[in-house]
Amino acid sequence: MTVGTEIRPNLLPPRDDLQGARLRLFEAAIVQFGARGYHAVSVRDLMSELGQQPGALYFHVASKEHLLFELVKIGLDVHRDRLKAALLDAGREPHAQVRAVVEEHVRAHLDYPALARVTIREITSLTGENLATALAMRTENARILLDVIKRGVEIQAFGTTEPDLAVHAIGAMGMRAVEWWTPDSPHSKDHVARTYGDFALKVLV
Repeated sequence: MTVGTEIRPNLLPPRDDLQGARLRLFEAAIVQFGARGYHAVSVRDLMSELGQQPGALYFHVASKEHLLFELVKIGLDVHRDRLKAALLDAGREPHAQVRAVVEEHVRAHLDYPALARVTIREITSLTGENLATALAMRTENARILLDVIKRGVEIQAFGTTEPDLAVHAIGAMGMRAVEWWTPDSPHSKDHVARTYGDFALKVLV
């Protein structure tokens, strides 16, 4: 049980390396970074929420930035794995592939909204090698959709002449869903995902 911050379900996907006190630290970081921003949260702030001294952080991570880096990597890893799985299940037809990837892009964000928001908003709070690694991972994820669209253009399934810009537009559209959608929304996650899949295909006409 934490002190102060209430830990909510579905903050993080299940992982073997996140258990016990380490899991509680990562959950507290998602809540605080999401609510106040990475730079506004101190190590003391994080550890006080767990009823621990600031130095206890370093039993789990090398630094506050490393904690953010680990969260961003988790967010990007989950996103990549789910997009790849969706693509494998979609068959070879480009329209079906785009729909599958975009729908999973939306669902991945809405299934773990707090993690998604921290990953999207705070990635540029990283520095040096951590930032370079995270940006490379983000580019790799975007390339999954980009490669599908480029193949579709090559076989004249899509009419767009700007595949790169299409990926930015479609990707941003899906990421914004996490800023307004809540479990109380009149639209289910599946409905939002399917509708955004429709929107994505219209971008590519």
